[in-house]
Amino acid sequence: MLTKLKLFDINGTELMFIPKEIGKLAHLEVLRVSLSQYAKCYTSIRKETVVPRKMISELKKLHELCISVPPEAA
Repeated sequence: MLTKLKLFDINGTELMFIPKEIGKLAHLEVLRVSLSQYAKCYTSIRKETVVPRKMISELKKLHELCISVPPEAA
């Protein structure tokens, strides 16, 4: 596993949700992701959350967080 990963930049990928496993990246300092405009619909069907509870608080070394959401999703 990529436990020593410091930068995770998947901006522009249009995720439906952020995987809870990202919370296990103990050395992560920068996280950049993009959500799909359909993320809210997808997660309501699958009974999941877009950003898992407590995932961000588990990232103790995180100092930059960027979650891009398209205007159509608002």
